[in-house]
Amino acid sequence: PPPSASPSPPPLSASPSPAAAAAAAHDPSFHLMSTPGVCRTDEQNKGNFDEDWGMSYMACHDKALYATYFTGFEYAVEGKKSRCKLFK
Repeated sequence: PPPSASPSPPPLSASPSPAAAAAAAHDPSFHLMSTPGVCRTDEQNKGNFDEDWGMSYMACHDKALYATYFTGFEYAVEGKKSRCKLFK
């Protein structure tokens, strides 16, 4: 029998996630660095972070950018609620 073709990766979503759309609107140079999902610490989310609900993308981004003790952030929209997770 002929060799089978390698499986192709799943197609990218036609529309960005709400968080990615908010990021791109705030900062056109935004580039999603991974596939859609969530951030995890080495301890499976038991790391050192602050979590704020109800913040806009801009507020979350700016808080992570201008506070020297944050190393990164995750922003997600879940239904009508937004979550900003700020990693230390």
